[in-house]
Amino acid sequence: DGGPEKVLKSFSVFSRLRLLVCGGDGTVSWIISALDQMKLEKWPPIAILPLGTGNDLARVHGWGSGYANESLLQILNQVQESYVSLLDRWTLTIDPKKKQKKELEKKPFTNYMSIGMDALSALQVHNLRENSPHMFFARAVNKVWYAVFGAEDAIKASYTDLHEQIVLEADGVEVPIPKNSQGLIFLN
Repeated sequence: DGGPEKVLKSFSVFSRLRLLVCGGDGTVSWIISALDQMKLEKWPPIAILPLGTGNDLARVHGWGSGYANESLLQILNQVQESYVSLLDRWTLTIDPKKKQKKELEKKPFTNYMSIGMDALSALQVHNLRENSPHMFFARAVNKVWYAVFGAEDAIKASYTDLHEQIVLEADGVEVPIPKNSQGLIFLN
């Protein structure tokens, strides 16, 4: 009932705490953001039971690409015995260049972050899932929704002027964006 902060805070006092996040990349990011806001001195290790659509982060860290009805007791034993691998958190700083200057916005990300066509497709899938959850009943169906919105956005070519809208700078050096780009994906 509500966000994860209350539960995370109550369990954070345990020295040998390990978390098992049941979900996909979005759920893992949600939990990591909650831990980030708690400003803990030491984070508990996080394992992933991949229940999402893509499960990229779980796959990269050896937790698999999807749950296949394995024994939950066996999974909990694996979490207890598993080694801890470190994960970088990156920060993307957004500096709006509009007439009315706003403060810099910092966006931490764990796995990847995108701007443009890819992000628009993901947002459309997210909005559809929020408004019509009954349309998301299987991982394969979820992937079809991404493909439908991605194809539509590719045909519309909504972001063909991306190189004019964004100045990309990495470590103080401007990185040219090719003119035919419709999206930028930042990978960790």
